Amino acid sequence: MRAMPDKNKGVGKLLGTITSLHEIKAMRNWRPCDPRRQHQLAAQLTGWLATATSPDPLHLTIVIPDETRPLAPERVLPSVLDAVAEASRRRGALIRATVLIATGLHRAPGAAFVQAVERALEPFARDPALEVTWHVHDPGEADKASKPLNPLVMSRRQGGGADRVVVVGLVEPHQYAGFSGGSKALSVGCGSTETIRSMHSLELLRQPGVQIGKVEGNPFRERLDQIAARHAAPTFTVALVPDPTEEGEIAGLFADASGRAFDAAVTMARRVLVVPLRRQFDFALLGVPESKAASLYQASRALTYLALHDSPCVKPGGTLVLMARCPEGFGQGRGERAFQEALGRGKDKLLAELAGKRKVVGPVDGGAQRAYVLARAMSRYRCALVGAGDLPEAAHAGLTLASDISALGLAGAGLIVDDPFVLMPYHDAREGAAFDRLVELSDRAPGGAA
Repeated sequence: MRAMPDKNKGVGKLLGTITSLHEIKAMRNWRPCDPRRQHQLAAQLTGWLATATSPDPLHLTIVIPDETRPLAPERVLPSVLDAVAEASRRRGALIRATVLIATGLHRAPGAAFVQAVERALEPFARDPALEVTWHVHDPGEADKASKPLNPLVMSRRQGGGADRVVVVGLVEPHQYAGFSGGSKALSVGCGSTETIRSMHSLELLRQPGVQIGKVEGNPFRERLDQIAARHAAPTFTVALVPDPTEEGEIAGLFADASGRAFDAAVTMARRVLVVPLRRQFDFALLGVPESKAASLYQASRALTYLALHDSPCVKPGGTLVLMARCPEGFGQGRGERAFQEALGRGKDKLLAELAGKRKVVGPVDGGAQRAYVLARAMSRYRCALVGAGDLPEAAHAGLTLASDISALGLAGAGLIVDDPFVLMPYHDAREGAAFDRLVELSDRAPGGAA
């Protein structure tokens, strides 16, 4: 069961006014992922690789998310590599596989994540059918090679090093792409500095259709698909829908080489991860998973996901409370530093730049876009962060910093959302369109629901 971070001092005073989405599993008509799907994935991937027409040995790149996504390498890499080894035996020729960690502009993964990758690869080190290595994406490598993507995911005819690519991604709500996963792992996760910057330009962010939960008619998603189709080697997609009740578990698994896997995963994600509610609330308490709570850059997505939905579940002018310690502050990667610097200009200047009413000095680096969308959220809601340290640029931009909830003076009807990344509520007042059954807290703090 997902649980709110242990930063709930003051919540007791609010009990009786708070509604929780803890029992979403009982509310939704879905089943956890059938274990047989992994065997089906292996069969599909083996067949796709075994029939590949390319010089031997075949060079394969397996793209996986970095540690900002709650997907442990051990959960998916063994199944993928088993299928690759079987394909190699069918071909009667070696496959050289590189596991590429798609970081975009995030910092390099920490030691624990790297060790998890190495543990997942260790059983295959002595398999004569495979040569397996791993690598962390660095946009500078693509910059140096004058390539739009990391050369490891580009085809040999385009000067890259891959004959085939396997992309593994989580499909969950995303601020710009509608849903994450699919081509985003290539076009942003493995992009050059310029590719990532262009994907997060103010011009693109201003366009109608660039919004959370929207895939069709979304210019951001369309550009992701175009970049991947134009520059990446032939790609097999593994699209995973996260379990909204158990962090790290999978509710759905879809895979193929046609792009339909991502579409199918989005269909399921809308049904499982997006929650319509009949009423609007006065405030919301937002938890974030450990993978997102390390930095404000990642954790602030929880605020903007609720605030910028086209039908938000919190009344305009209400309060959104983000509960995250953010031990890394704003974050340690290039994108996170750009976010911090942009926030230092203040909310009003950011909003004017986003609206095209104020000239932006210099390029908008990848990562700075998060400051603009956070400024937009703060223009609609009182946004607060509980439990983090001193973040002066964020406070200057208008984010309220508090040591505990009681300092915020919350009143009225509140909503607890354990993890907006995989459980995104919105307001839908249409008769019959939303759920009547929610869990009312009486004598238990958030995280205590069974």
